[in-house]
Amino acid sequence: MRTTPRPQRRPLLARLAAFAAVSIIAAACGGTESADEPAPASPDPAPTTEQEEAPTSTDIGTLRITYVSPDFLGVPIEESLEELRSQVDFEIETRQVNGWYGDLAQAVQREIAAGDASDVVMMGLSNLRQFVEADRVTPITDLFEAEGADFAAQYDPAFLDLMTFDGELYGMGYAYSNAIMYYNRDLFEQAGLDPDSPPETWEEVLEVARTMRAELGDEIVPIVYPTDGDNWMFQTNLASAGGTFMNADETRFTFNSPEAVAAIEFWKGLVDEGLMPIEGYSGMRERFFAGNGGMILDTSGAFGRVDAGVGDRFAWDTGLLPIPADGDRALAVGGSGFSILTDDPDRVAAAWEVLKYLAGPEAQYRQSTQLGYLAANTLVTQTSRSEADWGRLEEFDEDPRLNTAYEQAADSVPWFSAPVNNVEVDDLIVDAVAAAIRGVDDVQVVLDQSVARANELLG
Repeated sequence: MRTTPRPQRRPLLARLAAFAAVSIIAAACGGTESADEPAPASPDPAPTTEQEEAPTSTDIGTLRITYVSPDFLGVPIEESLEELRSQVDFEIETRQVNGWYGDLAQAVQREIAAGDASDVVMMGLSNLRQFVEADRVTPITDLFEAEGADFAAQYDPAFLDLMTFDGELYGMGYAYSNAIMYYNRDLFEQAGLDPDSPPETWEEVLEVARTMRAELGDEIVPIVYPTDGDNWMFQTNLASAGGTFMNADETRFTFNSPEAVAAIEFWKGLVDEGLMPIEGYSGMRERFFAGNGGMILDTSGAFGRVDAGVGDRFAWDTGLLPIPADGDRALAVGGSGFSILTDDPDRVAAAWEVLKYLAGPEAQYRQSTQLGYLAANTLVTQTSRSEADWGRLEEFDEDPRLNTAYEQAADSVPWFSAPVNNVEVDDLIVDAVAAAIRGVDDVQVVLDQSVARANELLG
């Protein structure tokens, strides 16, 4: 059991900030150098961001990569790896895991136990910690810093922090997301609501939901918040209300606090009033796609699925995630990155080429356009299509819906991971939220019982 606070994550981030500052100064003082082509920050500059220089490595044979969700996440991953294969002198083999991040973590654990772990693995942000603290992940801080200032400037330190522990970077982000609101503009108009002013607080959500019910009848479900099989959205609601899953020194769980009770009671109140059903992500989305849902709270990573699911049936939009009127928006970042498990120097060097490419602008363009997740590389959203094939600047100007998740990025907080028994604790939280909203017992009682069991797992 951890009895002292985890060291602050600032050492790495301070160095990265210094890199970025050097890069900016170099660009400003470069004389004939343009802003699009910053002057090198050192005599040995890193490869260009367009990745025109092919990576090189020692001949290692085959590098293995494990990732989850081959039918969804895997589509742009495989496209990117196929492109990378033409640039490296080693083979790339993939292992695909069905399911989601919990299934991925279990599969990686089995690989490690069998002595057959891949060199590179995808890590859900809520599962990385357990592998880092088990000393299974190779830190990449030195590799990152060796790339130089221009390379570092491509990555927001707030996003790098999500895969940083005790001052060491343990992976490069691939697909990041935060929670946003999707809403049906047509239903807003039919209910006499302003479709350009979606609710931004819980209190406004309740008012809008009641108006929709009164004006549109029982066939329309005003709002759905995923209450089954989730702790990520609940963490965001809890954090925005000022609560946490654990105390600061991680000696006890706190998801039975007054803030947690208030968060659940708000959404339970919507259920009790008949304004919201108890549903998970799939049912919620299908209802929205059919045009029978007014508002849904979902991951920004569902943008592509919403766009395809709705088609041309109605006009839809996105809005900031609603928070308590007296709260501060704090959004747990969902998603994943790629980490290195091997410690063989030659294989680490090859694995770093894979991480760089998957976090680079070309691969980030693929995943952000195909999946809808936030681009982990800032160049993608800051570069014009006329400058590079992977530039998306014009898209964000033309479709403001794409900007919502990025507007909230500054309010990011790490996705919670328990110091021990993370999978079991995650299940406890998920079950507690579902039971409390279903009214199995008094909200405080349900949470107290779950916290007591969670504290036992701390050992």
